Amino acid sequence: MPSSGRALLDSPLDSGSLTSLDSSVFCSEGEGEPLALGDCFTVNVGGSRFVLSQQALSCFPHTRLGKLAVVVASYRRPGALAAVPSPLELCDDANPVDNEYFFDRSSQAFRYVLHYYRTGRLHVMEQLCALSFLQEIQYWGIDELSIDSCCRD
Repeated sequence: MPSSGRALLDSPLDSGSLTSLDSSVFCSEGEGEPLALGDCFTVNVGGSRFVLSQQALSCFPHTRLGKLAVVVASYRRPGALAAVPSPLELCDDANPVDNEYFFDRSSQAFRYVLHYYRTGRLHVMEQLCALSFLQEIQYWGIDELSIDSCCRD
């Protein structure tokens, strides 16, 4: 997936620091690029907030975040809500007014999920047992066949 030099808002709820990542999945002000607020929404995973691009996530329509991106986009289209599932079918809690969606999951494991969205490659975490990691990626709707060959037995 091509990169666009955007940044990821990745911080605990009390902090507002920006961590730079080279990816089109994340929304922020890039060099010469305006912030596309209409395309972004926030996911809060285990207390860490991530501002993500709906358009980039739509490239992964079968994943939990790809489906959530469709739901979030529908909130911006008048009359589209009747045909769209509730965001609570995809997340643990939601604040559509602030465009923030909450997941009671490990923010550390989620960083590997974000890496998948950024690169299309999934690497197994050394700090997590293989079964737990597989359960985590299943929750996010990522096929275990996406695990990079360097991480397979």
